[in-house]
Amino acid sequence: MRIRLWTNWTQLLQACLLLLLTSAKEHSNQPSVCPGYRASKITSSAYGLKASLALNGPPCNIYGNDIEKLVLTVALDAANHLRVHIEDAAGKQYQIPDSVMRLNKGSRMPYVRHSSLQFSHAHDDTSGFGFKVLRENEVIFDTIGHPLIFEDQYIEVTSSLPKNANIYGIGETPDWFRRNPNNTTMTLWNRDAPDPFRENVYGSHTVYMELRENGNFHGAYLHNSHGMDIVLANRTIQYRVLGGTADLYFFAGPTALDVISQYTELVGRPSRIPYWSLGFHNCRYGYKSTREVNKVIANYAQVKIPLEVAWTDIDYMDRERDFTFNPVSFSLEEMRKQLEYLHAHDQRMVLIIDPAIQFNSTYGTYARGHAQNVFVKNADGSEYIGQVWPGYTTFPDWFAVNVSSWWSDELSRYFEALPIDGMWIDMNEASSFCTGSCGTGKPKDEVPMFPWLIDNPPPPRSPDKSNRILVPPYSIHNPEIELSTKTIETTAVHANGVIEYHVHNLYGYMESKLTYEFMTSYRRNTRAFLLSRSTFAGSGALVSHWTGDNWSTWHDLHLSIATVFDFGIFGIPMVGADICGFFGNATEELCARWIELGAFYPFSR
Repeated sequence: MRIRLWTNWTQLLQACLLLLLTSAKEHSNQPSVCPGYRASKITSSAYGLKASLALNGPPCNIYGNDIEKLVLTVALDAANHLRVHIEDAAGKQYQIPDSVMRLNKGSRMPYVRHSSLQFSHAHDDTSGFGFKVLRENEVIFDTIGHPLIFEDQYIEVTSSLPKNANIYGIGETPDWFRRNPNNTTMTLWNRDAPDPFRENVYGSHTVYMELRENGNFHGAYLHNSHGMDIVLANRTIQYRVLGGTADLYFFAGPTALDVISQYTELVGRPSRIPYWSLGFHNCRYGYKSTREVNKVIANYAQVKIPLEVAWTDIDYMDRERDFTFNPVSFSLEEMRKQLEYLHAHDQRMVLIIDPAIQFNSTYGTYARGHAQNVFVKNADGSEYIGQVWPGYTTFPDWFAVNVSSWWSDELSRYFEALPIDGMWIDMNEASSFCTGSCGTGKPKDEVPMFPWLIDNPPPPRSPDKSNRILVPPYSIHNPEIELSTKTIETTAVHANGVIEYHVHNLYGYMESKLTYEFMTSYRRNTRAFLLSRSTFAGSGALVSHWTGDNWSTWHDLHLSIATVFDFGIFGIPMVGADICGFFGNATEELCARWIELGAFYPFSR
């Protein structure tokens, strides 16, 4: 197999030029000219305060039209966390609905007298309204002097930081544990990418902890599903968000454990996992048959290495289609025998499922889903058709009215055929091997080769720059040519009328939610084990996680430690990296050392 990262030097030069032009655009529009907002009609209560915000001067319209009127709500929902929410007065900006993710905002008791956090606000003639969050008179978040920018597709909130601030969290980005406070840009846009250093990958988590010189920690979380950059530079932390609202939560700490506890109290405590999942797991991509997997299981027993769980990747499927079994190499009969053997030896089986469903009317899972209208659509109402392992594929729309019953029915059929012990949901950023609805109008049996198998692939498409959904005015630092590259296009439409642009980062979370609900209802007295590649705030209440398609290098071994720590902050403690790596071949010494390290991963596979 030949992999070509660049087909010719022209493409490389084009990409470099695009990067330079993007950088020039960003730095030629400094937000210092923006007027900020002026607060009025301020009313206080035992729970916090409410105010109206209006532009403090002529709009700057840096990446669109400034929204003239906003609403500020400050709420002390618990003794140790405080909410500051800035939204458009018209209520048109997208917000994550409670039906998707319900936050535990407390009992609404008045906490003012014994709260660890305080809120204050001020007005500056140049930058307008600003606010501070204090913990026992210590400022932990301070926007005063930094103008608020609030547009349809661009929101900017900036807070001052101490010199050499100690910031931990925000991701998912393979990087060292402490973020560089002087020059770090963390992009949040869920993306299928093989763990590139300091780039956005599979999940989106805006929560961070800061350690102050007095030894106390505090935390902050932005509740927003849009793509964004979070930038650390010039003694500030700056949110640059592609839409929605500025819905901020602050956690008093004062210990690191306190911050994590306060955060998970809000978004959801980690799920209770089965005891067996804490043991050693075995998995790889590329097994040829059940016979080969059986031999691996037997080898563990022969050398007396305790093996708790045997995993199989998409190799077991019939033509890579979900809920099927290869009739020759992984027949259902042989898979049942393997499962019976594992259970007889107090071991378990976990198999993989991808969200992409082959676009084929003779494939039962697709036919039933099509009949129930459960797939993501194009703007014209036709089914959005991408390309994944089985060829042209449709994608479940987790907002669709019938999607929960359809998904549960498909899983029930699957579990009735083979009662596996846990599930692995992959490719749920969602990943697609082409850009746009590439299968629309194409014969189902004429699927193009995967891009990396083609010696001279066609050049990347040139997106319509006049389409602000495909090409937002502000370009976050997503390394792909456009936001829609290798995923569902941002213009795709969900059943509730919301476009993918607003909810892209929620796709894996919503699949996790419906799958977890099925597993806990199907086996009511058994703890569910569910592993997901794509995650969002609150995913820890539903799933465990592995760090994705890493590389067999010492560098990736080292990075895995920081990533495991990151996910502890994110509220997903059951996490680990692929031991010995996924891509490339590990040396014997690297693999031995990685197995030693992997014994300390909460999820060890």
